[in-house]
Amino acid sequence: MKEDFYAIAFISVQIDVATKFQVSAYQQSRNLYAILWVFMMEMTLIVIILKTVVVDTVDFSIETPNVQVYLTRFLATLLLHMELIQDVKQGLRMLHYLNQHPDEFESGLVIAFLAGLLQCTGAFFAEALNLFMLATRSSVELCITFFVAFHVLAEIDNIYCEAISDLQLLEALETPLTYKRR
Repeated sequence: MKEDFYAIAFISVQIDVATKFQVSAYQQSRNLYAILWVFMMEMTLIVIILKTVVVDTVDFSIETPNVQVYLTRFLATLLLHMELIQDVKQGLRMLHYLNQHPDEFESGLVIAFLAGLLQCTGAFFAEALNLFMLATRSSVELCITFFVAFHVLAEIDNIYCEAISDLQLLEALETPLTYKRR
């Protein structure tokens, strides 16, 4: 799994990981608050960007002035999609793993579920807003500026993880999730 806070919150409530790395209930609840905080930051930035472009703009319109802008929109959308799809996949993988192995999460089912759901939802909203925002940009410079802004938005959970994560649990992320046949 990628090194982000959603993954850390997810694995911190697995019984085997919690036992091996001595993760307390307090640390698990702090991880829950961290993913809620990261998700709220992502959604707040999305709402602010959307309000700035749609509500605060006098003549809101979507048009493509020339081929260079169209090509820039396409490439920026493609690049950000390749980045965000990893977050969506990881969130769905966590939800699938939780669905297949609920016995591995004893008391942390809610935290594990929220970790997968919030990661998938945040990436989906960021991608949808990126598509919308790029469609409203009328110059190559603005397309690139918004691409960079959304790149940072997509990396909030990784930035937060690098800043305050529990280094012991980063080691646990290196072990892949293994599915057992039922």
